[in-house]
This record gives sequence, structure tokens and C-alpha cells, in this order.
Amino acid sequence: MIYVSKADERHRINQGKFIIRLISPGLKLNIPGDRGLGPLGRVDHSTIEPGGLIPMHPHQNDEILSYMRGGTMLHRDSHGLSEALHGTHMMMMNAGSGLFHEEGVAETDEQRVDMLQMFFRPREDNLEPSIQFRTFPSLHSLNKWRLIGGPENSEAPLKIRSEAFVYDAHLSDATLETPELNNLTSFLYVFDGSVVLAGKDIVLNRGDAALIKDERVMVSARGAADLVLFIVDETAKYSRSGAYSG
Repeated sequence: MIYVSKADERHRINQGKFIIRLISPGLKLNIPGDRGLGPLGRVDHSTIEPGGLIPMHPHQNDEILSYMRGGTMLHRDSHGLSEALHGTHMMMMNAGSGLFHEEGVAETDEQRVDMLQMFFRPREDNLEPSIQFRTFPSLHSLNKWRLIGGPENSEAPLKIRSEAFVYDAHLSDATLETPELNNLTSFLYVFDGSVVLAGKDIVLNRGDAALIKDERVMVSARGAADLVLFIVDETAKYSRSGAYSG
């Protein structure tokens, strides 16, 4: 079963140089009081213009993966860490019992930041806070799925303290099948470009998404397309105490 949500359905938050397009992965399931998808609470497709700053602010009981596609974002946090994040250098914040951070783009930068912030629901409250950084060997994974983040017992480069996986792929006039779900649920997001779900008469453009249950799907790109795929266990234990993920 496939549930499609379109980019023009997104709630848009305009804070001047910082714009958020809010993605609610479970919205089409019409579960009262919950727009998330099991351990995946929400996803923000954000852009930050040069000179933009999101001042120091708190997180608690959120697992936050910063997935960069364009520009460089400057990160600073209450652990004393300062890091420049970009397309091959990403971050996972395991907020746990609490941490603070800020993010911005230098006034002198010529490119705006284009990114996803993924808010996962942790397996339990008040875990030890930590921050992970990982440098990937290339910006894109051409015509194949690349594992970005996953549970602590997985081989994922960035560890999510929840039963959720994140993959990406860059398609170039190619077709790629979604992974075997094994009774899990997937959520496909088109970061850029356009794709067709083969045999389904479904076209997805930038900002569109498809929630896919109980089946594998062939995804074909019209030209170039950047995809992000979430696979989650809706039956897993998770907390909804996070201010952003809950």
C-alpha cells in the first residue's frame, strides 16, 4: 500500500533567512494525535541563507540527524564542540537528557544551506546525551542505496537510538528498487529531481513523498534525482517526550 503526500501540502515556516518545510511522515495514516511514523517523528526540509543564524536552543529526548546537501552550516553546542557541516560531513545529535546547540551560515558564504533535519523518537527517555560526526567519502551514492544512519546494533555510520534506518541514493537516468521491508515500513522522500514509481502511475517531484507498506517499489529517475529513504519499525518501543520528535 502506498500513501502519497505532495510538497504543496507541507506546512511552511518562514523565519527570514531560515525557512522550514515541515514533513509529517505519518500524516496520511490519520492516526489521531500523531503525525509521526513509529520512531520517526518528523523531518524538516530547511534552507538557511548566508548570514542566517538559529540561536542556541535546547533539545531533550530527540535523536536528530542533520543531512546536508548544499552549503556549509556552522554548528556549536553545549558540549563545547564547533563543527562545519556540509554535504560529506554530517552530524547526529543524541539529545537524551538534554543539550543545547546553535547553527548558522557565515555571511561571507556564497551558497545557502539546503538540508534535512530528521527527528527520531528515542527508545527511552533521558539517555546520556552525545554528538556524533561522520565524514562520508563522496557526496552521492550513484544508483544504489547508501546507509547513513541506523540503530546502535547496525552497521550504520551514524547511530540512532531507535529502530530506524536512513538511506540515500542519487539516481541518474536509472531505476532502483526499494529494499526488502521484512514487515517494516518505508518512507521515500524526493530531495531533488523527479521520479516515477514504476507500475503505480505515481510521479514524485522535489518535496514529494510516499509512505510504502508491505511491498517493494521500482523507482525510476527522470534525469537526475536525489532520494532519501527511511525504514522504521512501527511496533518498536519509543518515547514521544521529545519537543520536536514527539
